[in-house]
Amino acid sequence: MARVGGTEQAYAARKSRIHAGRRHAATRVLLALALCLAWSTLAAAQPDAIENFDRSDQRLLRDNKAIKRKFAFYRSGARYLAAISYQVLRMPPERVFDLLQEVNKTLPYLPATHKATRVKSKDGVERVQMVHGNAWLQGGYTVLWEPSRERGVIRFWMDPEMPHDIADIWGYFRLQRFEAGKSLLTVAVAVAPGEGYKGPIWEQKIHKYMLKSARYLRKYVDKLVAKEQRKVTAR
Repeated sequence: MARVGGTEQAYAARKSRIHAGRRHAATRVLLALALCLAWSTLAAAQPDAIENFDRSDQRLLRDNKAIKRKFAFYRSGARYLAAISYQVLRMPPERVFDLLQEVNKTLPYLPATHKATRVKSKDGVERVQMVHGNAWLQGGYTVLWEPSRERGVIRFWMDPEMPHDIADIWGYFRLQRFEAGKSLLTVAVAVAPGEGYKGPIWEQKIHKYMLKSARYLRKYVDKLVAKEQRKVTAR
């Protein structure tokens, strides 16, 4: 018996939804695999514990100086600029983790960051909208924000379905206990700037800003610690 009228249209709509769901699921699987490869690219470039830094780097960390690494790589035909920076903070990991979760207060302290806004989620996934630049030139994107308090890690990666002025970005913040009352912060970022930001001059500028991230967050933490100490002294 042939399907007619509304019944045939309903069948076609249901079939379309099933195919769309399968395509969406496949896309999510491919994205997850790509992100796994991406995280491994950054992780392979860094030590996983303070003991694995050489002696000169350990001295830098204890002298309140940053350790910085930069490199570039290609993935899926796109050129990515990557940077990893390490900095000791005068605050326990748990408190720094909470500060990073206050995205509208803390993330604007990152280099060339105009503002950061938590986006209302419809699917249970946290998102943060980032705007970089200055009063004359600004660009932005939205990242999915995945905090893990147990691991002391916050991962982020660009949501390609939201408006974006760059091709791609992903990375993470990691916090480890360093000494009593202190943390070792790792900031790892990889960005594919896109067509409008090609060339050595742009790449130098982008790498320069990326490598300042841990140091800028240290300044923010130092400011908070100094404020707390003044309050204690005033009592």
